[in-house]
Amino acid sequence: MQGYIRPTIAPSPPSKNTWVVAQRVSKSRANTFDHQDGSEKPYVCQFCPVASTRKDVIRRHTRNFHNDIVPSTRTAPRSQESASSTPSREPLYESPGRSTRDPSQSCQDLNVVGLDAVPNDYTIELDLFNFGSENYKEPGTDSLITPQPSHITLESLIGEDQMQIAPPTVYPSPAYSSSNASFEESDYMIARANLALYDLNQTLSNFQFPSKHTVHRSVAAFFKHMAPHMPIIHKPTFNIALIASPLLIEIVACGALYLGEPTTATTMHAATQKLMFQITQYESYDKSDTFDLWMLQTYLLMSFFGAYGGDLKIKERSTNVFPYAIKLTQDALKELNTCPAVAYRDWVYQETISRCVACTVEIGASLASTEHCLTVPFLDASFPLPSDMTTWNEEESMWQRHIQQPTSYDILNQMFSGNIPNSTISELGLVCLTSMLLWRVCSFKTLTNTHHLDPYTNFVETIEKAIQALDEMLRYQIREGLPDPMIHSARFQLNTAVYHLYASKILTQMKRLVESPADKAKLSGDDYSPKLQLALFRAAEALQSDCRLGIRYIRRIAPHHFSPICAIACYEGGLLLTWYLMVRPSLQPGLATVAKLDKLIDEALVETEELGKTNQDQRSKLPLLVVADLLSSRAVWQWPYCVSERLIKLIKH
Repeated sequence: MQGYIRPTIAPSPPSKNTWVVAQRVSKSRANTFDHQDGSEKPYVCQFCPVASTRKDVIRRHTRNFHNDIVPSTRTAPRSQESASSTPSREPLYESPGRSTRDPSQSCQDLNVVGLDAVPNDYTIELDLFNFGSENYKEPGTDSLITPQPSHITLESLIGEDQMQIAPPTVYPSPAYSSSNASFEESDYMIARANLALYDLNQTLSNFQFPSKHTVHRSVAAFFKHMAPHMPIIHKPTFNIALIASPLLIEIVACGALYLGEPTTATTMHAATQKLMFQITQYESYDKSDTFDLWMLQTYLLMSFFGAYGGDLKIKERSTNVFPYAIKLTQDALKELNTCPAVAYRDWVYQETISRCVACTVEIGASLASTEHCLTVPFLDASFPLPSDMTTWNEEESMWQRHIQQPTSYDILNQMFSGNIPNSTISELGLVCLTSMLLWRVCSFKTLTNTHHLDPYTNFVETIEKAIQALDEMLRYQIREGLPDPMIHSARFQLNTAVYHLYASKILTQMKRLVESPADKAKLSGDDYSPKLQLALFRAAEALQSDCRLGIRYIRRIAPHHFSPICAIACYEGGLLLTWYLMVRPSLQPGLATVAKLDKLIDEALVETEELGKTNQDQRSKLPLLVVADLLSSRAVWQWPYCVSERLIKLIKH
């Protein structure tokens, strides 16, 4: 794309074309005449210190003196970090029963994402907001000279020396000092100037870029709380000055949720949507032969925020965003190399793609279990599973040549054969594998039903072998105290897969009951079966585990430590146990398995004496009371709270 090169986006290797453009900018500025200081003039050129009281003067100046670097209004911003060929990026998937929506209209509809103000009525514990004094800047920027405070622009901050920087060397996080403050200010001003490169239509003319402190505390909150369960941004090479503006703004949006700043989160998320939908409308977007990793990362965060950051209607709308991530994931699979990466930057790039694919599968499986299931072709694709978190967080000085991880295809085939893989699977790899099982179950349920007995029986037997293998693999990961966020997600995704495999019909009935409590009379115990017992026992064991750990304790710490996706298994497990207790009187008496299940549920509920004392005449609703209490926190994510509210309405009916 001539005349327009975007700054390099970490973690991919710097593009040589970026350095060329920087040199052209430097020469262009050297050839222009000196301009008077415009510190009191509101309109400033984005490419040099020229300022004016009139906007049209700046536009004319930009057109005359910087025409070689100003993008055409018909040119979509693209990164030069990859040269691989990818097909059209128009989303090819849509939810069954839904019409295709115009992205621009979606942008307007989603401008306000439905986040309510969060009352600060909970105690802040467990060092939740101790972020330290980390500065997210590129290693090696010590050569930067502190710029003048007025009219700081992109090229005035990035000199030739930094433009030709080698792959980053790693330095320990320095203590706060005045020099560090100047570097932090420089990075912030570059990040702020970068926004103009993406907002080509000036749709964000009224948007106020977040302050420096808002950006840094939100980024810190993102890496402390969200990255542990959605690790698609590489912290050691992260730099706010080099990251794409839409991705940075969405990171700020997610971090703001953890900081208890829903207004900031809503504003940032809406701004990201406008930028991304603007980019996808350009003609050159469909014709581009490059893959942009930052776009996939952005759409994944947008999908996650949309699915769990707002109310139930907003989650439904998020299905209009996720197909973009699905399409980019298909393109990303073509970027993966079969040979291990030798250079650190190359490994970071390949590893980030693997992690994005894994998180796409996790989000897709979660949406498939609660909303409409999108059937996708890459569930059978072979890609390297992500590395463990320790390796992922290694800086370049500590990094050793990476050993290629096993592929998803090979591991799944081993599990489908009933074998436990010999290879060590990382935390995110386990999340990916359990999510692939869940998505397969939901897809199979969408495409067929239990009336096709032969394929259904064969499918269940195959999935059962994989579930048993994953259960054994997760058992090795159990440790005292709070579980690892991703191991927790993997366990709960596996629970959800079991519920949908054995109790899909019951779940459908109970979810209709949540929508229409008057349908309670239609429930019966005719569907009780040995296979259904497997789902009921797993739900009872999960309830017992939560009750023993402490419902109020989990409610307080879960929003900041675990993914909101875990709420799905809690919700669906509670529905299954409620169904069982409702139809329990109609079941055949004397069944040993029924007695064992009753005992397991009683042992779980005895831990919730406060709820039991006030509801002894409504024992069948106790699981719903526990789940409603467990999901009632609105400290971060709103979707679990919305589910809790609906369960409370059902209980009171």
